[in-house]
Amino acid sequence: MLFRTTASSYVKITGPGEGFGEAGLILKQLAQAGVEQQVHDALNRITACNDQSRDAHLDVMETLMEVFLGDRAGATFTSADLAAIGVDDTAGPNSSDYDLWEDY
Repeated sequence: MLFRTTASSYVKITGPGEGFGEAGLILKQLAQAGVEQQVHDALNRITACNDQSRDAHLDVMETLMEVFLGDRAGATFTSADLAAIGVDDTAGPNSSDYDLWEDY
C-alpha cells in the first residue's frame, strides 16, 4: 500500500506552467507589469522543491523495494533464467490485465 501511494503521489507532482504550449503572452504581460523576474524566481523555487520531492519519493520506493526483495534487490535476470522457470518474456504484457497509473 505504501509503495502504491508513494508512486501515485510521485506521478502527481507538478508545478504551475507545466504543460504550457506557449506562454509568450503571459510572459509579455508580466514583463510589462515589471514582475517577470519575481514570478520566474518563484517558479524556479517551485521547480526545485518538486525535484527534491521526486528524489524523496524515489528514495522511499527504492528503500521499500530493497526491503520487499531482500538479498534479491540487486539481482538481474536473463531471458534464459525466465524461460527456465516457465516465463515467456517474448510476449508483451496485456495492459488490460493491470491497473493503470491514471486509475490512482
